[in-house]
Amino acid sequence: MRLGIAYVNTEMGLWGNIFRDRHPPMKTTRRTLHPFRIWRRTADLTLQAVAIKAGISVPTLCRIERGATDVTVPVAMRLSRLTGGAVKIEDFAP
Repeated sequence: MRLGIAYVNTEMGLWGNIFRDRHPPMKTTRRTLHPFRIWRRTADLTLQAVAIKAGISVPTLCRIERGATDVTVPVAMRLSRLTGGAVKIEDFAP
């Protein structure tokens, strides 16, 4: 039985084969966490607390942890000092 663009199929649910053929499952990749994020979570610190101590904004710190932005040397040095050397400056390199 056809309803609009979807087939009713008791085995496949309301959308049937049409939806699954046109929209295959997304392939996901597992990203590794940035060493700084691991340190921050281990130290039980919030993004806001670390951002204030480092003198940067919360969105900037979030982008750094995601690897979505390049880090300047002064910021990398501040973050490394903040960790007591647990996270090296090289860890912030792209």
